[in-house]
Amino acid sequence: MRLDYVMADVFTDTALAGNQLAVFEEGDAVPVELMRALAREIGFSETVYVGGGDHILFAGVDGVLEA
Repeated sequence: MRLDYVMADVFTDTALAGNQLAVFEEGDAVPVELMRALAREIGFSETVYVGGGDHILFAGVDGVLEA
């Protein structure tokens, strides 16, 4: 399975000075266990999966912060 994602630099006006965030735009195609594994592998403080009008936000590797 190929999954494309965007790395965003958020909460800043200065490049490379903010919080790193991974955004998967086709997140509705990703099973929750794979979401958790990808968030752990990427290692950012937050990873977002967007799709179908919804989103799931993983904070760290501990699990779902917001759905």
